[in-house]
Amino acid sequence: MLIRSRPSASPGLRDGLSTDRNVLVAEAAELQRRLDSWRRRALAAGIDQGPLSDVHFHSKGNSISTGTSAGTDAAGSTCTPNGHPVTAVAPLDPKYLMRPAAEVEAENPEFAQLLATHANDKREIMLGLTNAVMICQNTTLCWWNGGNILESFLEILERSNIKNHLIGVTDDQAAKYLEDRAARRGSGAFAINWFKPNIRIPDVQANTREANRVSSLKFSLLQTSLQLGYHTMITDMDLVYISNPFDELHRDADIESSSDGFDNMAFGHMNSIHDPTMGWGGGGLYMEIFTYFRGKLDACDKFPGGSEAGTR
Repeated sequence: MLIRSRPSASPGLRDGLSTDRNVLVAEAAELQRRLDSWRRRALAAGIDQGPLSDVHFHSKGNSISTGTSAGTDAAGSTCTPNGHPVTAVAPLDPKYLMRPAAEVEAENPEFAQLLATHANDKREIMLGLTNAVMICQNTTLCWWNGGNILESFLEILERSNIKNHLIGVTDDQAAKYLEDRAARRGSGAFAINWFKPNIRIPDVQANTREANRVSSLKFSLLQTSLQLGYHTMITDMDLVYISNPFDELHRDADIESSSDGFDNMAFGHMNSIHDPTMGWGGGGLYMEIFTYFRGKLDACDKFPGGSEAGTR
């Protein structure tokens, strides 16, 4: 699944001296976007928004209006994509907000340098995590009756020529495996890009399977990578790429994801339900689907710092 990064800082407003109608309409849209962003950040930080909580700029075509709107407060403004109201829920914790890339880079200089070195010219990176369990040299830890998942994945990277990859290694045994492998193959072989991330396993994952512990760390690295401005493809090791997936991306959406199968549960199909105990409202149709393919962020709902939210 590839998630595209969005700018963490908005462009500056004009000097405010223009009287051109089109410029003023554009300024109103920018003011509304910044105001929405400020409201969410202020709410997350527990700041009283005062009179600004009732200010709204509405621009459409060449008209501008300001005023209040019921139900469009700091907790989430509303819009009507496809004729259906949607409420934007403000983030509860400031640490999940997008931050300036320079600030994040100062805290993660080594990771930032790795991304800059190994991402492709579109600032796209394939990011995965591994540990000794995936090598399966210790059969008391792996539960799939053997098989070196890590080695298979490395061979796939080479065969598909996926150079813009970066693998986080979470234990010394897996790190030694990669070091020994590189030494055996020599300097002219396909290079495997890996590092040891400086992040701790969350307490809630401490006593789970080793593979689960690895999975819990992906999202911290994903957040940092996105905040540094890189479009990030998250991958598991137990996948088979028959060609370079970056050659198949449409790049017309903020999230592109592969399916997890070839049957109706992957592509989706309609089903129905009927519950006589609910009377006249007991029947209905619904879509059964296992994994969505791509999502496009909707312009009517924006995260702080200019990121957009929604699905398609």
